[in-house]
Amino acid sequence: MLRVWRRLSVPCVLLLTACSTTEPLVTASTAQPKTAPQTDQAVIAETVGRSEVGLQPLAWANPSTGSAGVIQQIAPTVDGGQGCRQFLTTHQTISGSSSLNGVACPSEGNHCKISR
Repeated sequence: MLRVWRRLSVPCVLLLTACSTTEPLVTASTAQPKTAPQTDQAVIAETVGRSEVGLQPLAWANPSTGSAGVIQQIAPTVDGGQGCRQFLTTHQTISGSSSLNGVACPSEGNHCKISR
């Protein structure tokens, strides 16, 4: 039996070595800018800031947190011309649902942020 193994082992070893060539592995990657995840408040403020006053219900979602909701109303505020808007929205997270109301005002960089 040992002689049969010796006779078979040489061709098998040659066969295996013939298939074991190494070639360089070429990979490619696309560099995507890494941005900090947005908070729910930032997403709501931006949605309110881009929307018209008195609109119909408008859905919002934050892919960074998985939260979502529906902005139910947007109204102008008496703010002396600053462009702030009052809003009422639902806020659904993995832990439950709630209602939020506040005021979104323009800030630097053409963005909006919640002020109250």
